[in-house]
Amino acid sequence: MFVFKCIEILALFTEGLPVFTIMPAFNYHPQKLFLPFFIGHLLLAGIVAFAYQQYIQCPPFMLCWHVAFVVSMYGCIIITGSLLACFSSVNSIALQHAMAFCWASVTILLYFVYILAFIGQEYNSRPFTMLLFWSYLKNMDALISNTSYSAVWVYAALFGVPCLIMVATLRWCAELFATPFYYATKYIKIWRHSSNRLQLTTLISCFACILVAMVIAEGYGEKCILRMQYLEEPASRVLLTDRTIYQNQTLQQGEEDISIRKNYPDTNQFKKKNVVIIIVDALRADHLSMYGYGRKTSPFLDSMYNNGHLQKANICFSAAGASFAGILGIERSKIWSHIGHSNFSIQDLLRDKGYEINFLISGDHTNYYDLKSFYGNDTLFNVYLDGSGARRYTRNDDSIIFEGLGLVKNYQNNPSFFQIHLNSAHFTGKKYAAFQQFTPCRHNKNRVEYTNNYDNGILQADYFIRNIFNTLQQKGYLQNSIVIVTADHGEALGERGIYGHTKNVYTDHILTPLLIYDSDSVQYHQLKYATALDIAPTIVDRLGLPIPASWEGCSLLNGTVKKYSYHQMGDYYAVMLRSDSALIKYIYNGKTHTEELYSLTNDLYEKHNLISATSPALIDSFRQQLNLFNIQWLSK
Repeated sequence: MFVFKCIEILALFTEGLPVFTIMPAFNYHPQKLFLPFFIGHLLLAGIVAFAYQQYIQCPPFMLCWHVAFVVSMYGCIIITGSLLACFSSVNSIALQHAMAFCWASVTILLYFVYILAFIGQEYNSRPFTMLLFWSYLKNMDALISNTSYSAVWVYAALFGVPCLIMVATLRWCAELFATPFYYATKYIKIWRHSSNRLQLTTLISCFACILVAMVIAEGYGEKCILRMQYLEEPASRVLLTDRTIYQNQTLQQGEEDISIRKNYPDTNQFKKKNVVIIIVDALRADHLSMYGYGRKTSPFLDSMYNNGHLQKANICFSAAGASFAGILGIERSKIWSHIGHSNFSIQDLLRDKGYEINFLISGDHTNYYDLKSFYGNDTLFNVYLDGSGARRYTRNDDSIIFEGLGLVKNYQNNPSFFQIHLNSAHFTGKKYAAFQQFTPCRHNKNRVEYTNNYDNGILQADYFIRNIFNTLQQKGYLQNSIVIVTADHGEALGERGIYGHTKNVYTDHILTPLLIYDSDSVQYHQLKYATALDIAPTIVDRLGLPIPASWEGCSLLNGTVKKYSYHQMGDYYAVMLRSDSALIKYIYNGKTHTEELYSLTNDLYEKHNLISATSPALIDSFRQQLNLFNIQWLSK
């Protein structure tokens, strides 16, 4: 009752507010208003869900699940309010306001579901979760500053509209929620004058329905949620973090890896070098000076390369156009469709060999679709720091790395593994004014401004990499080390009208650098062509340890180059055929069932589709490779 009283007091403040009313001026029956009000909400939810379904082209059956979800949410309020109205001890005015408050809360929740679903699809090809939204809410100013949006409009959308929904619903609650009380009062009169048998039958029926509903929810609730997520129903994607589906790719359990890890050779006879992997989020190789870019975006890396301290792969591709598979592909040497919960990762292998494990992450990987859990549990790490735990910096500030390095003790002859993630090149990363060398620079869909902003981010990332090298040198880790500088994926800069990533598998999305620093003078011989899957095998081979049989990449030290490589992003699948003289790329769109084929040797950016001029035998050989993605080729 205390809650009802509080809501009633809150509602009193709304009574005098000058809220415009849409209620008709003529006489009306209050109980007749609720039905159009309820249907209007369902209709609006259906329209928005339909627009979302058309936008992402997911199965139409998703609409049924979403409408069912909306009906159940509002239905709970109607049923609960009606049942409570049956008790004479409940204050009817307070209950009406309580129902209005709950109704407005559900409406606001759906409002945020739609916002996060649409914006997430636009920038990330999957809805942002509510957990991620709450995580970044206190850093909203920093995120807005990286975009072309007005802070006033953003905050109006985030706070103004929800407040308006709440105030308006409370203001009209007496008119809108009269129906439950009308019918509840009507039923009470019938019920009180009925026989004891009818009353008992009613109570038993209610309890039986509740029991049946609980049994159904227990048996089918999880399956229903999983089904909703498969169909890309927005509420289930935004409100729940499910570790089974990532952008329509079902994750495996990885039982094979568990066995391989258990039976991995127990030897201490290997080179105990420190291992450092620096992943620059969204860094394209062709925007680094050493890869032929016209701008000087990477002065430190250039100097290292020119002085012979860095070796580079001539061309390297990530496993996917998104961070999840891009990062885990590096760690686990697996393509997206083979990533599972229990894969044998490089940090697992090195931990088993006595390494200290340190993860220093710019960005909130704890709340970013539960990515941290794929790195390992808390017992794995000696130091783990990402944006969610940073005390001095905002979540996407690369200065977090040095807060984390401050937690790492100086080298004491115990080998260490570092995985460092930088966000400077990513559009959400904090940008410092000192690195705005290329202007005008804004994150919008103006190709010149977008590219300038991106290149400034690379220049900033280069600065942070230099400071990371210096700090590792001071702490004693660089003297006996292997350092890999790479990226999780690339970035579209207006190619095909697309900006950002997570959209496809064209070159702009998956072209990444692969730079190797080795404290010893060791030549890596297989650098003509590489993929992100080759990083972990190369490191393990360099240490003198056997490469796990479940890993799909090859060592760039002296390994045998594999004939095919595989890349995936959503419904796009790419298979690359490599030889000494050619690099051929086949692309299959699983949604439209269209095919493309390019010779990357002389057409790196896929301008000329050769599929119609290619021999059927070669095309068929590529189609056979699609089985590795757990899909089969279907004609259009």
